[in-house]
Amino acid sequence: MVLAPILVALAKAPMEIRCSTDHSQTIMENLLSGKAQLGFIIKCPSVAEIQMERIWRSPIIAVVHKRHSLAKAGKLTLADIANEQLAPQFWDDGCDQLINQLRSLRSVSGPIHAIQPASAAREMAMEHGFLTFMPEVAVKRDLHEGRLIKLTISDWPLREWEVMMAWRSGKRADISKHQVIDTVRAMAADWA
Repeated sequence: MVLAPILVALAKAPMEIRCSTDHSQTIMENLLSGKAQLGFIIKCPSVAEIQMERIWRSPIIAVVHKRHSLAKAGKLTLADIANEQLAPQFWDDGCDQLINQLRSLRSVSGPIHAIQPASAAREMAMEHGFLTFMPEVAVKRDLHEGRLIKLTISDWPLREWEVMMAWRSGKRADISKHQVIDTVRAMAADWA
């Protein structure tokens, strides 16, 4: 969700960018070791020598495909959805708490899958009929265009996915790194 728009915005910039994905802790380690110059992390404690800046917060929402039986259900509760095919995107310990709560409300047997990345959770809803919980920003276009439907769950407390941009400050100015940082700052409002 972050990398593609940045690459498009910087397509004509006089630099080459190498992108990869990993867990936040590994990204922080790569920043400290110099293997990476800039990273995007989720809810990670601050580390000395690493600058961090929040680029967005997105609520965790429940979504289904537009043809799912719950797409027009109106207000629901967690008990109403507990027996569905469930595949929340794993965002942090809050996801485990949700899964445990849903298991306690189930009257049918069956797995609840915690998956990553957001694209996998999206595909489970779009292509396979699952109900998923995921960051709203990850499916913003699908919601806007009506492919996915956001469910209203009255007993679902607000949970947020917080994305931070992280980089190591250096003694020498790095023009390319600062160009990427400035580009991300300019784009962040559109992602929220």
